[in-house]
Amino acid sequence: MPEDNSVNKSLIRDSMKVYLVEPAVGLYAFSCFLSFPLLQQFIYRRLWEDITNTTYPEFDNVTRCGKNSSNNETNYHEEVQRHASLLSLYSELFSAIPSLIVTILLVAYSDRGGRRIAMMMPVIGTILYIFFGVMAFSYCKMPQTIMVLLGFLSFIVGMVMVSFAKTTELMFFARIPMFLAAMPFPVIRSMMSKIISKAKQGALFACISCTESLAGTVSMAAFNSIYAATVAWNSSFVFLLSAGLCMIPSIIIGILIVMRVDFSTKDKEVPIEEKGLIQDQNDNPDTIN
Repeated sequence: MPEDNSVNKSLIRDSMKVYLVEPAVGLYAFSCFLSFPLLQQFIYRRLWEDITNTTYPEFDNVTRCGKNSSNNETNYHEEVQRHASLLSLYSELFSAIPSLIVTILLVAYSDRGGRRIAMMMPVIGTILYIFFGVMAFSYCKMPQTIMVLLGFLSFIVGMVMVSFAKTTELMFFARIPMFLAAMPFPVIRSMMSKIISKAKQGALFACISCTESLAGTVSMAAFNSIYAATVAWNSSFVFLLSAGLCMIPSIIIGILIVMRVDFSTKDKEVPIEEKGLIQDQNDNPDTIN
């Protein structure tokens, strides 16, 4: 009987571990997502009080998207925006640089320790959004290069609309043409996975993940610095610059479309040596080379 009780307690603990991980990760992600906009508002409010030595105007219907020389608060808002952008830059850098190191360690450890489903919880929503979007275009038999080009053009149009928006309503409407902006990333990964063998796809996606994290950190630092330097004379310059830089990959994809480059849907043939390596890994998943 004592042995049966210990077995039952062990099973209960194991079942609780399974069912308590997902809610914990969901609550953690939910709290983080709520704290991001509040942190930005807190930084802006504190900088306003420190720079102007006045209380923050909570009820102000004057738009900040356009110049208003009759309003003395316009210069204050530009100065506060510049300092808030720099402070947000420093905060993001100090949080992003350690995450790059952790990402590399986790990717290396995952080959030996396995993957945890809980690590995928924060991105489930994005996966569903991208999956159904790509599936809809695939159902229409649209080429992958066209999907990527549409995603880039969607982002460019959205950034241009944001740069010329002068009211709060237009800022929200600018998100409508950007509904395809997240589509190029999974499609490009799919295209890249078809040009290499299966034995090297793990290394490919690890390099892609590390490159994306590094590019995100560098772009965040660059665009925050540019915005802080240009907000005084043209607050929309950074959005136009982002749209202009996105034209570069759009032109490259356009060239591939004109050249009619065919990314075959068939898997690339794997050499005999690599087939043996894959078979050994499947037979012995816990073996460490």
